[in-house]
Parts: sequence; C-alpha cells; structure tokens
Amino acid sequence: KKFMVVMNAATSMIITKSPYMIRTSTTLPQIMDTFGKWAAKSGIKQCYTMVTDYGPGHDSEAAFVNAFKGAGG
Repeated sequence: KKFMVVMNAATSMIITKSPYMIRTSTTLPQIMDTFGKWAAKSGIKQCYTMVTDYGPGHDSEAAFVNAFKGAGG
C-alpha cells in the first residue's frame, strides 16, 4: 500500500494495476486520437500503421485507427 507517482508511462493501463498509482504525463492514446482525427480531416483517406508489438504500440494503433475511421478516414 505504497503511493507511486508514474512520471512517463505511455500505456493507458499502467495505473489500473494499483489504486495507489497516479500518472503525471499523457498517454499515447490521447496523442494518437488527436493525430487520427487530424489525418482524416486533412484529407487522408487511407493509411498503413506499423507499431511496436507491446502495450504502448497496441494502445497507439487502436486510438489512431478508431479516431481516423470515426473522422472519415
């Protein structure tokens, strides 16, 4: 039951592992959601994604793809 401050955890699920954790930075899904919307609104209709095969990469790709498709990409 020790309090932990996570300074730079990009994966969204990190702080769900303990009720004693807090994050002080953004997550990759927050950034990639905005990027996916921007890409679609900038006229990009098709794209490919390539990410690292672990938590942050999977989070990033899912957020980008959902936002991109949701915005018409």
